[in-house]
Amino acid sequence: MKKLFFLFLTIPLIGFAIECEKHPIYCKIKKLSPNKPHDKSMELSNLIYKYSKKYQTDPMISVAIAMQETGIKNKDRKQTIAVLKENGEYEIVKGFTDFSIFQFHINTILDYKLDIKKLRHDLSYMVESHIIILRDKMKLCKNLKNDSWSCYHSKSKILREHYVKLVKRYY
Repeated sequence: MKKLFFLFLTIPLIGFAIECEKHPIYCKIKKLSPNKPHDKSMELSNLIYKYSKKYQTDPMISVAIAMQETGIKNKDRKQTIAVLKENGEYEIVKGFTDFSIFQFHINTILDYKLDIKKLRHDLSYMVESHIIILRDKMKLCKNLKNDSWSCYHSKSKILREHYVKLVKRYY
């Protein structure tokens, strides 16, 4: 009976270790966001793997960016902004400026002609868009070598250096 009980306790641990060897991205997601459901974590992991391989980026950077930006949660950032009206007056309004797990800024969305609805609800589209932008920013900042990915956040040296410190906590 003791042997059976011990076997029962060790099987899940062995399965988890094997799974992490096969799915390191999934395990990183679960480590950083343990309450994220298994199926959602695996879907995100598979998509990050697929598109990172396709566009030749480091998948763990994408996981770390998602963690820094939103804690790997699909949410939008709302801010108060001033809008110039045609009559020259300003109107103070609340609006969304950043979208999804990866916090796509509205200017990036416009530059890349991305579909906001798809960014919010289509995980495959969201991950692929993120990795395309990440790849493009890395090419733009290739002189930064290992930290070229930091241009995903900003062109400003000070802001990039701060972002590197924040993201690397999760890398």
